Amino acid sequence: MELKYIVFWCTLLIGVPVGVILGRMYKKAIHFFFYSLLLFINEPDRFGLNFVSREDYRTITRSFKFTLVDIVALMIFCIMLLRPKEFKLKLFPPLLFMQG
Repeated sequence: MELKYIVFWCTLLIGVPVGVILGRMYKKAIHFFFYSLLLFINEPDRFGLNFVSREDYRTITRSFKFTLVDIVALMIFCIMLLRPKEFKLKLFPPLLFMQG
């Protein structure tokens, strides 16, 4: 197994639950995760893993890319689901349907 697969599964199976627990316990952890999300979104290629890609070709190939931004966004979403009084999530965003 390649190193990128090991890093992906360790981050997904260990890092996300630990981040959700930290965000559930400490409010400052949520701020840190959101700040890191804003930092990592600037350089997605540096903090990302390409799956099913062809690095030998110089042309654009189809691949599945999973970045650190996706992992942090998943952690923030899970934290928001676990704190319903603090973060009120709506099923339909405002102005989605015309109100008459």
